[in-house]
Amino acid sequence: MPAEPLPAEPTPAEPMPAEPTPAPGDSTPSSHDPYLALVAAVEDLTRTHRETGALVARAAGSSRAGLAVVRTLELAGPMQIGDIAHALRVDISVASRQVSALVAAGLAARTVDDDDRRARAVVLTEEGRAVADRARVAAGALTAQVLADWSGPDVATTAAQIRRLADTVTAYVVALRDAGDESVGAAEADPA
Repeated sequence: MPAEPLPAEPTPAEPMPAEPTPAPGDSTPSSHDPYLALVAAVEDLTRTHRETGALVARAAGSSRAGLAVVRTLELAGPMQIGDIAHALRVDISVASRQVSALVAAGLAARTVDDDDRRARAVVLTEEGRAVADRARVAAGALTAQVLADWSGPDVATTAAQIRRLADTVTAYVVALRDAGDESVGAAEADPA
């Protein structure tokens, strides 16, 4: 069933208090608007993820965008380029460039499907699997260091809430795309 478009304004169960007028130059969303506060937090997290992703990629010996493909192949196994693009939500040309760079670096290889000789899959090489291993170790160590003063339950709760948010937004976007909304499509930017 196609998703209904989002309302222009959220419809809370009870009215929210009036927004205070922000001070000149204050771009922080009001704490009275939880939707805008969430958008701002996700934007901040996205920027931080990009920065920490670069640290992890460097430790693993890969580019950030290349590492996104490596991790996708590590989790899913051999994939065709179109499937990689779909998994990363990028244009097929972006995925193709990233795969070509990984193949040139010896981290991935293109193989021919035994059942369909026309189909080519991308697989990680031994060095690609080593990069994936180094990335996993680096990401775990960095996260543990950054969140050293968080309790285990706080980390688990945060992970569950972020997963819930990602799943909810993904389902909404997929429903829009499936309903033919052409404004929702693969990003042109590099993955990661």
